[in-house]
Amino acid sequence: MTGSYSINSSCCVKTASGYTEFFEIVSGVRQGCILSPFLFIIVIDFVYTSLIVSTAIYASETWKSTARIRQQLDVFHHRNLRKILGITWKDHVTNMEVLSRTGQRRLQDIVAERRLRMAGHIIRMLPGRPANHAMSWTPRGSGR
Repeated sequence: MTGSYSINSSCCVKTASGYTEFFEIVSGVRQGCILSPFLFIIVIDFVYTSLIVSTAIYASETWKSTARIRQQLDVFHHRNLRKILGITWKDHVTNMEVLSRTGQRRLQDIVAERRLRMAGHIIRMLPGRPANHAMSWTPRGSGR
């Protein structure tokens, strides 16, 4: 669908020292096309979810779970989503409304789900495995 918009088109890029050589456009949509905003949203959602969120919660199954960490994750997530949507504090939009507009979930919920999934894998392991042994380990003499 996007290929038909760019047939026989070429362009150049303006730089500080002038213009580049013209090159052929092989994919994309023309400026002002009705599909542009929709395609932009799809790409931003993919990039944000696959790069930013996955990097932010990398190995979160092994993190210590505290209220402060959960709150910081959600603040990071909501701040990024608000920047993407162009929402400022003046707009008086709640965090739940931001999540519903984007179709995203709270990061603390995603982390909790990943932690439970990992715990399920470890519990089903054979009793002699180190990860299974670590789940039932208690320190000596500390009473914890």
